[in-house]
Amino acid sequence: MNPPERVTGEAFAPEEALGPLNDVERRHAPRQLYTSGWPELLRDRHRVAIVGSRDASELALRRAQRLAHELAAREVCVTSGLARGIDTAAHTAAIERGGRTVAVIGTPLDQCNPRSNAGLQSEIATKHLVVSQFPLGQPVHRSNFVLRNRTMAPVSHASVIVEARESSDSLSQGWEMLRLGSRCS
Repeated sequence: MNPPERVTGEAFAPEEALGPLNDVERRHAPRQLYTSGWPELLRDRHRVAIVGSRDASELALRRAQRLAHELAAREVCVTSGLARGIDTAAHTAAIERGGRTVAVIGTPLDQCNPRSNAGLQSEIATKHLVVSQFPLGQPVHRSNFVLRNRTMAPVSHASVIVEARESSDSLSQGWEMLRLGSRCS
């Protein structure tokens, strides 16, 4: 059996990409999701988000890596936001273990933040999946990253916040998961 064809830059309505949404998810979902990579990762496996501080401690980075390794070994897809710190550690560890990963980014598909993750974003777009709610050419604002967390919540079946300060954007991910009635720890 041949693998499905990789899709680059295709736009999907959230329900097309994720399946049926509940009323709360539908009300807060973006109008479109733009993808690069293998969109079937949104339909054919369990997905757990690993998120946390951009300036994570060494202990937190090791915990994120260990969790991503364990999830990948159990064929659970690791989702995260491709930020530096915990997100980068989670994506990288899932790939190292031979697992699958989905990056839900706060920029259009043709941009990368942080720029230091451009190579990782390219690898994920080629071999895994990158998801954005922002069309090509849209300017990037700080608020994009909180909106990205709102999008990552329905993309993930559960979320783990490894380490976060009180003012961390990662906490918005937890609140989104709780609002949707999903698992968050």
